[in-house]
Amino acid sequence: MLECKDIPYLISLYEKFGFNVLEREYEEGELLQMIKILEEDEIIEPKEEV
Repeated sequence: MLECKDIPYLISLYEKFGFNVLEREYEEGELLQMIKILEEDEIIEPKEEV
């Protein structure tokens, strides 16, 4: 999940990476919330500390 300003270029950029705007009522000037559901092959496991 991420938040960004309501700027068409930013929204378009994030949509290219698979994010979608969370459809809800936004106040004027409020950041839009965008979400992407990760596929199993997109999840990066943390490395174990030595």
